[in-house]
Amino acid sequence: MKKRNLWLLLVLIPLVGCQQTTSSSSSFISSTPSSPSSSGDSTTSPITPPIDPITMPKNLNGLIEFLNQDGKEIFIEEEQNTIFNQKTESNLVWEDGKETIETTSSFHRYQGNYFLSNESYQKRFYSNVTQTENIEETHEGYHYFGSYEENAIEAFIWDELHQEINNQNSMIEMYQLVNEDTQLDQNLINKNDLFALTSSYRFSFYSFVKNLEEAQDYSSHFELKDRNPLEDYEYHITYSTLDSEYPYNNYFDIELQFLFDEKGYLKEASFISEEFSYDYGIETFTSLNKKEMTMESIKGPLKEPETLPIRFEDYILQDIEIVLTDSQGNPLDVNNIEAGALIYVQTKNPVPEKALDIDFEIVESSNEEVIAQDYLNWTALKAGKSTLTLMNQSGFTKTLEVQVVAPPLSMILITLENEDQLYAGHDYELSIMRIPNASTDLFEVTVKDPSLVQIHKVDDLTYTIQCLAIGHTTIIVTSLSNPTIKEELEIEIKEEPQPLPPEELTTALCSAPWESYSYIIQFNADYSGSITDNYYYDNASFTWSIQGTEITISSFYLSYYDYTINTATISEDGLTLSVHFTNEYNSYPIIQTFMR
Repeated sequence: MKKRNLWLLLVLIPLVGCQQTTSSSSSFISSTPSSPSSSGDSTTSPITPPIDPITMPKNLNGLIEFLNQDGKEIFIEEEQNTIFNQKTESNLVWEDGKETIETTSSFHRYQGNYFLSNESYQKRFYSNVTQTENIEETHEGYHYFGSYEENAIEAFIWDELHQEINNQNSMIEMYQLVNEDTQLDQNLINKNDLFALTSSYRFSFYSFVKNLEEAQDYSSHFELKDRNPLEDYEYHITYSTLDSEYPYNNYFDIELQFLFDEKGYLKEASFISEEFSYDYGIETFTSLNKKEMTMESIKGPLKEPETLPIRFEDYILQDIEIVLTDSQGNPLDVNNIEAGALIYVQTKNPVPEKALDIDFEIVESSNEEVIAQDYLNWTALKAGKSTLTLMNQSGFTKTLEVQVVAPPLSMILITLENEDQLYAGHDYELSIMRIPNASTDLFEVTVKDPSLVQIHKVDDLTYTIQCLAIGHTTIIVTSLSNPTIKEELEIEIKEEPQPLPPEELTTALCSAPWESYSYIIQFNADYSGSITDNYYYDNASFTWSIQGTEITISSFYLSYYDYTINTATISEDGLTLSVHFTNEYNSYPIIQTFMR
């Protein structure tokens, strides 16, 4: 749904609200004789100016400007019907042949603000082995855009409804016509924009403009031909993407032609792009792929409405069954969705059976504390009720009442503050984590030896552990609703170390290396020292001094960096060392705590 609306939005912004004006820019040429342009982006051949005083571009930038402004407006205002053909040829080396895909769109505009296009698609394969060509696939269809009853509609109906053909599935979308400025992703179209949108511009003319704009990035040849000086203006542009700095890279040869009538109406356009790949076996470039586009357009009054070959009622949704699923596509019970689940949408049993606008998505939750959108996904957050509003690509909405429940507890995780250094006479915080996190179980926290520890509840997931005496014991956390789920933590309560006198503190600092996964630091009694980087296998030497528990370390160079501002702190009991080594730029600081 959103992909097609985004395309409409991109082309609608420059498409509507334009007023046709007569250009007076220096990039246009008048009917009076003039010398060929010497612009830097192209070369221009001599021309015989037409008698009619219309102004037309004389260089590449001017032509692009004209196609994006006056030329577009003229085309939209005067187009009656257009035939747009596209053909791609791909050399399939692994199949020793060539695949050709050709599509044709024949647009007709009608009174009443709509267009109807007959669509055709054909895939062929030519075998180099048998030197025969076989038609592998053909399809026919219709493309409609414009008024429908009091609203507007776009429909692409292929003969195979549920098969992607030429990157386009059969689809149908409804739009409400309004007077205010619109946002197409909300299925709204301003009434004044509808006429412009019923031109084939978006599906024919626009493709040539985008390809022409790419010529600005390369050195191109620009020519305004003398085809019929009394009536027509014909442009011929060629360029190549071959890069002399990368002579063996694939490149494209591009050719575009535009034919305007004496009033600036684009009657014909063509685009040929051929990709070449270097073959190292024969040491030359060979053709890899080729793409051709052609357009022929006739201007004139809009046709009178005709009986349409399709019945929209057969494809517009009237009702459908919504199914919520998890990320694996398994159906969810709307009365029993577990918190933490991602919610996706599927549909079934559409009415009518051939309805095409059946892609629904969640657009609103009445209670975002229970269900809310997290980035691109809708997620059940916690137990409670919410009403979900779902909408399809035509703005058709449905609602679902959803009950979210807490998932059953599967595991308990517990963490204890300073678990490896518990001292008698001190309190520590015990934290409990539920797995899954959205479960709501409550817990009982006990200890095997109450003479060593007392437990005080702070909240459902936090407790204070009061260490009373030295010894070993076990803390047990048990689910109240499911006692078989429990977690135990064995702890040792030690006597709190006492501060060391200065001389013993220095001895403790130098008694053994301080080691971590990343570094090894050695302090020596002669006030020298060293540090080793275990990752880069580098080491450096330094000198040090100590004042109380504060240590100052000299500059050193380690693993490509200078460390010039270096301090460390040893705990009063001599068991913990905290270091902070850096420089004035604070580049790659070493900040770690080492423990005996």
